[in-house]
Amino acid sequence: MVGSNYERRLKKELEKDNWLVLRSAGSHGIDLLALKPTKHILIEVKSTSKNRLKTNINQKSKEQFDMLNKLAQKGFTVFYYVWFKGTRTGWHKYQLPIEAYPTFEV
Repeated sequence: MVGSNYERRLKKELEKDNWLVLRSAGSHGIDLLALKPTKHILIEVKSTSKNRLKTNINQKSKEQFDMLNKLAQKGFTVFYYVWFKGTRTGWHKYQLPIEAYPTFEV
């Protein structure tokens, strides 16, 4: 499954929980915007076949993490949703801001 399929999967799950979810096609650093009357959440969706996901794997991922972390520091609610392929644990949700370039693990 490609990354956009995971974005669509999470979008459907959030919509079942009464969120209005907008998807940003393409790599803009924010994959989904989930909205409720009093909540607004910026979401970056990631998937990996390993048991960990590094946020500093390359310059693009570092810049993306930095942007999302800055938004969180400014008061936006920002989450990384990570799907670890090959596990049956479902989505792992990490709220920013957090330490610089963490490694998310199962």
